[in-house]
Amino acid sequence: MRPLAFLVAAVALYWPANTLPMMVTDQFPVHRSDTILSGVAFLWSEGSWLLAALVFTASFVVPMLKVGALGTLLVTSARRSAWQPRGRTKVYRVLEIVGHWSMLDVFVVALLAAVVQLGRFASVEPGPAVVPFAGVVLLTMLASASFDPRSIWDHLGARSVYGRE
Repeated sequence: MRPLAFLVAAVALYWPANTLPMMVTDQFPVHRSDTILSGVAFLWSEGSWLLAALVFTASFVVPMLKVGALGTLLVTSARRSAWQPRGRTKVYRVLEIVGHWSMLDVFVVALLAAVVQLGRFASVEPGPAVVPFAGVVLLTMLASASFDPRSIWDHLGARSVYGRE
């Protein structure tokens, strides 16, 4: 039940993490307040397609896939499914690896906020979406860490696991 509680809380924070401004920039005389997707659109319109694709993937797609993958693992384990146990175990291992890199966005915003402080000429500040986004990352990491991958295999028995009786 603990991984499910963490996942439900992460899903609840996913909406504000994507609708509130992630970063507020002032570059005299322009003031910008960007959500993740408006930041991606801005980067794309400025010709930084690779950076836009990277931010979109890391900040929007990966968290959504993590939530979907964790949900799938929880549902199939709760239903004692025999569907693709090796594949689901690999998904779990990938989630464990990706979880550590998901906080990269929060670190980038914090680094920019610390470095770009030129008084009235230029400044970068974290927006209100940083806290819910960090919450989504942390809660999905906790959900993944509290999920017991043995639950994928427990009900299958030796025949299904090893292909023999």
